[in-house]
Amino acid sequence: MTLHNFIAMNFEIEREANVRINLNPEEITQKYGEELKPEMQGKLYDILSSLFNHLVGIKKIIVPGDFQSSRGSKAIKCSVRAAEGHLYPLRSSVVFIHKPIIYIRHSELKSVEFSRIGQGTTGVSRSFDITLTKLRDDT
Repeated sequence: MTLHNFIAMNFEIEREANVRINLNPEEITQKYGEELKPEMQGKLYDILSSLFNHLVGIKKIIVPGDFQSSRGSKAIKCSVRAAEGHLYPLRSSVVFIHKPIIYIRHSELKSVEFSRIGQGTTGVSRSFDITLTKLRDDT
């Protein structure tokens, strides 16, 4: 059996869905109260978040916050060692999405250091190095 600490999902933000739960209405009310309806419709990410929360028991669902790059993205393309992925700056944490997913709470960080800023041939560079030092390095 493989243990997955995180599951990353990417949704089209405007995608609507209509999901029908394969239980009768009495079973749904008995097991989940008013939290779930026999038929749910709306944004796909909202429906799946609700289903993961109530049916599977996953309570922690992380969504991108207010961060927006100069190109309008919720993440910054980057690499950690040889793995390319995306870094999502969130309100109280940062998430690097690739295999494996790296999740660090701000409260776990000792320091953040930027280097190689603006060192291109023309004096302007769109890349930089960032070093995150954890209070306790256990990853």
